Amino acid sequence: MYFAGPQYQIGLAWLSSTVILFIFVSILFTWIYNNTGGSVLIALIFHTMLNLSTYVIFPVFETENGPAYYFFLIIAVAIIILAVFGAKRMVRDKS
Repeated sequence: MYFAGPQYQIGLAWLSSTVILFIFVSILFTWIYNNTGGSVLIALIFHTMLNLSTYVIFPVFETENGPAYYFFLIIAVAIIILAVFGAKRMVRDKS
């Protein structure tokens, strides 16, 4: 099925960027959880601060360029964490 309207193109771009963002945010959550000894409380505080800063303190989605900055900043931070700490810090110890 072919969707030709511009609203479908915008919807597809929004969906794909959201999926990509969730992947990189999950990298951040995994790194925080694994590097705090499996602390769910710290992961919960990070999640709360991420939401609070995005929607209340700095309302990112109320500006024109805010979502793009937010998107690329999250990706940059996740890539930096992976580059500095490597994939070994992304896996839970089996001991």
